[in-house]
Amino acid sequence: MPQSQTRATGEIPLPFGAVAQLGERLVRNEEVRGSIPLGSTTRRRRQDGPTGRCGPLPQSNAVWRGRALSKLRRGGVTQGSAMGRIIDSEAHAWTRIPFNWRHKAVPGEKRSELNARNAANYKPSRPAPDGSFAPPEDTSDDLLAAMDFHGIDISVIYPGACMCPNEEIARVVARAPDRLIGFGKFGKHVPPWRTPAEAKAAADELEHGLRDLNIRGVAEVSLAHWEPEPAEAAIRALRPWFELCTTYRAPVVVHAHAGGGATGLDYCNPATFRPLAADFPDVILVLNHMGGARRDFFDAALALARDHDNVRFNTSQTTSDHLSEAVRAIGAERIFFGVDWYALERPETAERSQHKNQLATVHRAQMSDRERELVLGESLAALLRLA
Repeated sequence: MPQSQTRATGEIPLPFGAVAQLGERLVRNEEVRGSIPLGSTTRRRRQDGPTGRCGPLPQSNAVWRGRALSKLRRGGVTQGSAMGRIIDSEAHAWTRIPFNWRHKAVPGEKRSELNARNAANYKPSRPAPDGSFAPPEDTSDDLLAAMDFHGIDISVIYPGACMCPNEEIARVVARAPDRLIGFGKFGKHVPPWRTPAEAKAAADELEHGLRDLNIRGVAEVSLAHWEPEPAEAAIRALRPWFELCTTYRAPVVVHAHAGGGATGLDYCNPATFRPLAADFPDVILVLNHMGGARRDFFDAALALARDHDNVRFNTSQTTSDHLSEAVRAIGAERIFFGVDWYALERPETAERSQHKNQLATVHRAQMSDRERELVLGESLAALLRLA
């Protein structure tokens, strides 16, 4: 298996080792036997001192063993109950965003502006009249380094609100196929589509990814792309995509909470997606953020999931209380751990970390060890038919 090349993202040391099962990470010199083939996740520990901005790597197994034990204790898991794979269902491996989009200095702090490079590709940017556009910044090296530090085995990667062709997604996945799974969408064909030809070009881009590039799903669909058209117009426009996903057995991931700069609530209310869940029962519909912290949006997400077995939840940006209730209401096998990760313009630290924050949400939630294992990775592994 090719070794992925990573670089540092924060002022933290990066431990490398077998990552197939959390409990078995306590011993780094033994290959893990289990659900991932031998050798598929072995990371080669560097011996040449500092790596990027992170500082020196640990020099002994004791360092990694201590961190792993600490992680197990923080999660309320004993050494004897080894957890399975940790699979992040939401990592945005393109676009570098300001630090305070994820870590605010004070509550209510206004978001900083994107830098010029990333603003040229991020919503509401569109291609030039000749079809050209600024390429998105590939931040997958940063992601892989953060995954190594936090013990994330696999991440599902997809663009946020930027223009990213499915060929680019496939290229990045090919650099680390044992660690990354690609979901795609419309590339440069940004909605709303003004003509049938534009809508067909977007559908063709999606089908090219699903048919030819091993793109495993569609993500992340934000109805806010259709503003100022009503949300119902976006739902109608997505029907051909759901027909394609029925054919290719591909899940669809949608943005379903009032965050991320959302303005109109209808565009991110889980209830808005009810017609698609009802009319396409063979398509798995993943509600990213499961309504977020808003109680009314969370209730709408729960109602949709209770009514339609094809609805799934992602945990990013939710609360531990909502997650606990969701596990009781619909079952852990329908819920996927997610980070909603982006590379940041300033380095993260061990304390100010997107992965740490989202892992803490799962660890604080009330559920059994088995349910936590399902949420952290095995539910998504089953959906994606991972070995």
